[in-house]
Amino acid sequence: MTEGSKNEPDYSPVYYPKNINEDILISEEPAVLTTSNGKIPGQCKIVLKSLPITRLGFFIDLDITDIKFIFGDPLENIKELHLPERNLHVPGFPIAFGGNLGKNNKASITWCLKNEPLVIKGNHDTHLSEVIFHINNLKDFYSLGKDYVHKTNAGGLTALFCANFLWRDWDIEIRSLPQTSDIMNDLKANGGSGLTHVGILRKRDNSTFESKHAENIIMGLRFMLSFAKGAWCTPALLVGFDEHNQKKWESLISPDSGYNFPQTWFDIHHVEQLEILFPKFMDKWVDDSWNETIRSAIYWYLKACDSHNGIDLGIILIQAAIERLAYEYAVNQKKLLTLKGFKDLWASDKFRLLFSSIDIPLDIHMSLRNMIEAKTRLKWLDAPQAFTEVRNSLVHPDHKRGGELQDIYYETWKMGLWYLELAILRLCGYDHTYSNRLTSKMIGDIEKVPWDKG
Repeated sequence: MTEGSKNEPDYSPVYYPKNINEDILISEEPAVLTTSNGKIPGQCKIVLKSLPITRLGFFIDLDITDIKFIFGDPLENIKELHLPERNLHVPGFPIAFGGNLGKNNKASITWCLKNEPLVIKGNHDTHLSEVIFHINNLKDFYSLGKDYVHKTNAGGLTALFCANFLWRDWDIEIRSLPQTSDIMNDLKANGGSGLTHVGILRKRDNSTFESKHAENIIMGLRFMLSFAKGAWCTPALLVGFDEHNQKKWESLISPDSGYNFPQTWFDIHHVEQLEILFPKFMDKWVDDSWNETIRSAIYWYLKACDSHNGIDLGIILIQAAIERLAYEYAVNQKKLLTLKGFKDLWASDKFRLLFSSIDIPLDIHMSLRNMIEAKTRLKWLDAPQAFTEVRNSLVHPDHKRGGELQDIYYETWKMGLWYLELAILRLCGYDHTYSNRLTSKMIGDIEKVPWDKG
């Protein structure tokens, strides 16, 4: 244990699967299906399914006594799912019907949620003291000096690493679990989804708060963690407790599936990068003028990060994201030019306007040798022109360079992701270290952001 180690905290997962790809039973309770022929009682299991993808499902077992229900398409007959003990109408639709109607009148219905998250206990105004949430497939970060001591069943000691996110009067902690390392090894070998971390949200003065405020902060945390991971990383299965430790609120949202850990700006040996970014990111998140832009830019960034989608698609999405950031910054925030003036700019000029305004270099990085050679040969001015020319060759069938630039697609994709990461970090006001995807060779290899001249 390190010098800063402390005793294990007083919170733990509410739902604690021990293995990857393990289904979680959330609840089993009475249900009523409303059909075109009346109401049918049944028993519903709310289950977080792990395979083939991680998703929430409502599985209802029925005794069918009304023969009219059998005729036609039973799924079309079903209009509504109601959970009477919660007085909850579950928005969604039936997706599967099965059973043995001819022998014992037993049937089963699978109900799919229309939208997530779904609040199944309490409401958006419920007062809480803390919210526990669960995270699957988060990078196994390390935080030396900020770990907890955990006593194993064998009597030994191990470390549970944690990260603390402070913003205004809010305090979030995320920590690993005793089995996190084993889960990560299983995920690497077999893929799928597994619980790797648990988190808690509280007020710094331990006062109560309304659940709707917790929802918005945790949604912001979702986007920041996803930006750090390079793939969706959703705090899931949110459970709220009051000051007497009674469960008063529960919101269901599925964690994300798939073992996918692309390279990003975040280095897992430097969790302070996330801790420093979080309050700056949240200031942008709660700013109505920035929220939708941040959402869109990170959504496109995550799509672009996944090379399985194709790096050509990634290049196209990166340009869309950077142009969106440039528009918000130059037109709406700084009033550097009008909407018409912005639309009249070449895409490369939109890049230059943004990057030069926020101290991001315009030159092609020296590590991108093929792009530098292409720049010299094709007389490109700088990185913005190089990137947008490659992008244009992909989307415009009559482009003069169509089919000639395949050799630099990969470097263009890498360079574009680097620029997009820097732009988001800079616009959030982040001024610490990062992992430079163009030069980093190993975990722990970090450098200062380029606009830090100190």
